[in-house]
Amino acid sequence: FVPSSERTRLGTVGFQAVRLTLPQETVAFFNLKNSALAVKEVRQALALAVNRQEVVEAQQRASEAVWGPYPFDAATGTPPDLERARTLLTAAGWVLPLNGSIRIWKPIAKKTTVSAKPKRKKSKKAEPPAPIALPATTSTELTLTITVPEEPELLAVADTLKRAWSLLGAKVLVEALPTKELVRRATRDRTTQIVLLNVLLGPDQDISSFWWSAQAVDRGLNFSNLRDRAIDDALDRVQSATATEMLPALRAAASAAILNAAPAVFLTRPSLHYLVSDKIHGVPNALICATPAERFQTIHRWYRKTGWRWR
Repeated sequence: FVPSSERTRLGTVGFQAVRLTLPQETVAFFNLKNSALAVKEVRQALALAVNRQEVVEAQQRASEAVWGPYPFDAATGTPPDLERARTLLTAAGWVLPLNGSIRIWKPIAKKTTVSAKPKRKKSKKAEPPAPIALPATTSTELTLTITVPEEPELLAVADTLKRAWSLLGAKVLVEALPTKELVRRATRDRTTQIVLLNVLLGPDQDISSFWWSAQAVDRGLNFSNLRDRAIDDALDRVQSATATEMLPALRAAASAAILNAAPAVFLTRPSLHYLVSDKIHGVPNALICATPAERFQTIHRWYRKTGWRWR
């Protein structure tokens, strides 16, 4: 296997590059226990700011955009909307200070009830709210840290997310770690804020390990620390399906429940590339497989030589 960035160069020196599509996704997981991400509107705003086509470009066009937890789901989602995302952040209490570029936390004032009926006033034309003048030096800034494995392609995706979220007024940091260290901090310490990973599912595309409440514990793979009874029930119904024709509707319901909670941004379905000697013929240039080993499913059609023979 070779990185997507190298496939074109290596595919011209005695090899052919074969594209392998697997049930995997590039996902940015939000830690719901983090104070900045505990509010659903903040997570929705971050998701709205992401342009998946830019993520595809960052992955050297070796991927396809996805909008849900099942890699081969053909459904599409909401296109990027920066203005809507900014509105959600402001409503959630993250405001831009006067002449500032980083949002700061301003507790939302509680509404007070007045018993006396107020006097009627002449209606005035509504005006857009002006920026709130607050001293940024004494306020909590909207800071996001993306923790990512030390892999060039995922680092490129992290930079894409950083640019998108910076446009919302967030201070975004990218932290690259060895994969073992990242998984330890995400599943044992539970101290990560946003984890960016490539997730490979099994042949049955079971996503329970990442979204079931029982996995939001020490060493569990529920990176988002999501605990939701509706999602658990939906996943149980998928696992209890007794017929294949039932799966599409059950998976759609589970996907809708997960998306409603907004625990992550589902970005792309990346492909793998591996090299085969150009002396080998009959190898398809693209395959859809459940596991990497299934790339040999057509090996009985591969050959090296042909020639004329008397029979």
